[in-house]
Order: sequence, then C-alpha cells, then structure tokens
Amino acid sequence: MSADESKSYDRIMLRLNQTLFDSLSRLASNHHRSFNGELSAAFASWIFERDTLTLMKDRLLASAGEDIILSVHGQVQSFDLRTGTEKDSCKFPVRLREDLALSLREAYSEANEDCDDALSLNGYMKMVLSWWVSHSFQVEACSKAIYRDYKDSGFSSKPIRDSMGFRVFTLPSYAPRCA
Repeated sequence: MSADESKSYDRIMLRLNQTLFDSLSRLASNHHRSFNGELSAAFASWIFERDTLTLMKDRLLASAGEDIILSVHGQVQSFDLRTGTEKDSCKFPVRLREDLALSLREAYSEANEDCDDALSLNGYMKMVLSWWVSHSFQVEACSKAIYRDYKDSGFSSKPIRDSMGFRVFTLPSYAPRCA
C-alpha cells in the first residue's frame, strides 16, 4: 500500500470513568471489535446516523409490549458525566480516521455554539459514548425481550408454507400492522 492509499489518523486523548470504560469494553467484545473500533463506531453513529438509529430504536420499543418497555427502561444504565463526581481514571489516546476526527470536532463546535456552559471536547465525547452504550443496550434488551415474548407465545418455529411451497410469515399480535 502506498503512502497515498493509506488513511491518515488523528489522536485525541480521552479520559473516562471506570464504569463507562467497562460498559464500552463489553460492547466492543459483543460487537467483535477492538476498543478503539468501538469508539470509532460510536462517534460515526452519533455524527452520521444518530437520527436514523434513534428512530429505529423507538420503532422497536413501540412494537414491544408495555411490560417490555418498562423492563428495558428500568435496566438502562446511566452515567454521571459531570466533572469531578467520579474520577476519570482511564486515560488513553483514541485513534480516529482524520475525516472522522474532523467531523467530531465540527459536531462538538456546533454543540457549543449557543451554550453558556461550554462543554470540553472530552465531556462531549463522554456524552456521545454514554448515548452509544445506552442506545446499544436498549436495542439489544428490547430485541431479546421481543424474541422471548415471540417464542413464549406459542408460534411454531417451523416455517409455514403455502400451496406453492413458499414461506408464509405471520406477525405476532404486538407487531405493528399496515392499514
């Protein structure tokens, strides 16, 4: 690979508290990514896909029963992002593609434009990462609960076939239907 073809990277120093670090480490392991890869995915998702991902999560929650929604919301971990409340003991450089680092800094600047209490870049990154952990947990927990509910509802795990041999899918009672 020539020097022109290689991607250039930018390093940003990040400080996290142990709780957020552990949650991100678990996510990275679940997603089969390195810790740095998980952070890159979180930042890219926040910058480029946040609205779509939030809409998808909300639609997933809307298709769940009330008991599932209450269960998922009751289990969501929250993080104290205020400075000085929990020591940010995990300090390390994050390697981001140059274009992603530039987009992250632009999003950070836009977020601080109209704020009286400006957030540090590290505080902004912690906010993004806590959103990523919370979002990922809600999607995973809701998906598992809906699947469990589906399996417990007595639907056959064998596909139903029509007279031509094609699979016929039926929606569970809680699934949204088109009018």
